[in-house]
Amino acid sequence: MAIHITGSGIDFSGAQTNHGNMTSEVLDQYEEGTWSPSYTTTGVNSTVAYQVQEGWYVRTGQHLKCWWNIQSNATTWLGTYIQMGGLPFAAINSRIAGYVTQAYGFGGDTPMFCINAATTRWYLTYRDAVDGSTEILRSNDMDAGNAKNTCEGFLDMQIAS
Repeated sequence: MAIHITGSGIDFSGAQTNHGNMTSEVLDQYEEGTWSPSYTTTGVNSTVAYQVQEGWYVRTGQHLKCWWNIQSNATTWLGTYIQMGGLPFAAINSRIAGYVTQAYGFGGDTPMFCINAATTRWYLTYRDAVDGSTEILRSNDMDAGNAKNTCEGFLDMQIAS
């Protein structure tokens, strides 16, 4: 296999891997970094204090993978829905998919999955214990005061180049 480094990226065309409808064999962007995830609310801003607020990402071309760990305390929750934000890049067409790997707090409504709210924010969803429906996490689902709402997870999205 021959790999060529050009002015526009790493060219893998010598690898003879042209399968299907491939449009490029050039890796034109790779980046690793950190970001600061945050809780936001729709309608009215909440006052959020964080004990832990950390995120990591890997960008390969137009593909972005993000991991986060966030823990709030001493918080007054206002507004309607809880969103998470702070993404380092905007998603194309609001396409954000992800899942929550660990969570506690949240008034017992433990978040499970992430769905897009906008290009740089996403909603946390949970499975309702009563009827099994998927619901978007609301501000009244959050534990208030010094209670901790901890959430760790993973996002996968397509971004602009």
